[in-house]
Amino acid sequence: MKPKIDLPPVEEVVLPKLFNLRPGYYLLGLIILIVLLLIFLFGFLPGIRKGGRYVTFEAPLSETGILLDGTYLGSATHQYFVPSGNHAVAYIKADQVYAETEISIDHPVFLTNLVHRTRVVSPPPINLSEEEKASIVSFLLNEIQEISKSLEYPAQFPYQPVYANLHNDLEALQVKDKKAIVDLALSFISNDTMKGEAKEFFSIEPKSAPVQSSVQELPPVGKPTVLTAGDLTIEGYFYKGSSFVIGDGAAPQSGYALVTTEDFVLAKRPVSQYEWAVFVQENPQWSKNTVNDSSYLAGLSLSTQFSTGRPIYNVNYHAARAFVRWLSEKSGKEVFLPTEAMWTQAAYSQVHTERDGSLTLSEASEPLLGLLGGVWEMTDSHYIPQGRHADYDRLQELAKAYRLQKQVVVKGGSMISKDVTIDSVGVIEPDSAHDYIGFRVGWFE
Repeated sequence: MKPKIDLPPVEEVVLPKLFNLRPGYYLLGLIILIVLLLIFLFGFLPGIRKGGRYVTFEAPLSETGILLDGTYLGSATHQYFVPSGNHAVAYIKADQVYAETEISIDHPVFLTNLVHRTRVVSPPPINLSEEEKASIVSFLLNEIQEISKSLEYPAQFPYQPVYANLHNDLEALQVKDKKAIVDLALSFISNDTMKGEAKEFFSIEPKSAPVQSSVQELPPVGKPTVLTAGDLTIEGYFYKGSSFVIGDGAAPQSGYALVTTEDFVLAKRPVSQYEWAVFVQENPQWSKNTVNDSSYLAGLSLSTQFSTGRPIYNVNYHAARAFVRWLSEKSGKEVFLPTEAMWTQAAYSQVHTERDGSLTLSEASEPLLGLLGGVWEMTDSHYIPQGRHADYDRLQELAKAYRLQKQVVVKGGSMISKDVTIDSVGVIEPDSAHDYIGFRVGWFE
């Protein structure tokens, strides 16, 4: 047998008490405190520090921007965090505040960092004058015109639903004359994607274009006349207002269209480099070094010391408009860029038109020089892709009334153009200066 081992006496271990609580109790209490602290830190503190809701603003108009207390948030199609409290909300489109409202956001606190509290703000009533509504319609039409610059939209490229926006906004704005606006909008269809979308919202009826007769009777060219503007003298010919059909039917942009003109005078030749030099001398803000465009007057050395009849080129539409305003002030007459209809009437009325293969214009043309070749000539007409398949004059007036950014129709071709006729139509951006694009002026007696 093994001998019995006597162990030495051991002193009983007694754990210290805290507030007369046994260790198990205060350890449990400590764990509970830690859990409560974690719940507070992660469940309540974020909401206490940053109270608010994620708000969606429903807007009656498409492409609406949201101003919250005067600060721009972004598009109404997104959701935004709005702090607790009272806030002023403004709805904007095309730089117009079209509706305003006030909202009150409460202060939820529990688990706000894990579960977003949301709210949807219903659309407020629209409060706009007729003029302000027209400004928004102008914005919509300009968007449609911008989209129409692309002749196709492949599937990989995003397409902006411009006709859906127009349909929605015309209803929301309660516009009175919708037909005129829709007619103008549909006349900018230039590709199948636009046409497909437009059919979803509007009725597209085929238009019957006028057919040009083989011979048109136009009033004969009137007497020669002169525009005196300071030291400048500009020769021109009088044309009596008329109604006639333009176009050759060879392409959509040169299809047949019935147009009307009023009495006018058209300059004998395009604006010359000498005349532009005089203009720049009196208006230095239009000098080459002042205009922020490297193409403007590129390759030209203008001089008022030597008179040249060569046409000016590398000027844009805005510069041409400034030139005719200047001539109006100096002459006391209303000087303007001719419309496409005016230019075409003069071209149809020519006794003989020689195509100019250089900037030196042939004197064989009669009575106007430089209508074919030389430089393309800017007109004051809007380029509307389907404008020849509807009421041409009406669409031009609507485009002007709704202040569409002008896509400038140019006529006559340049000295390097091939197969260009009197009926050919070109188009340029209004702020672009191009080689071989100039203009001639017209005026009212």
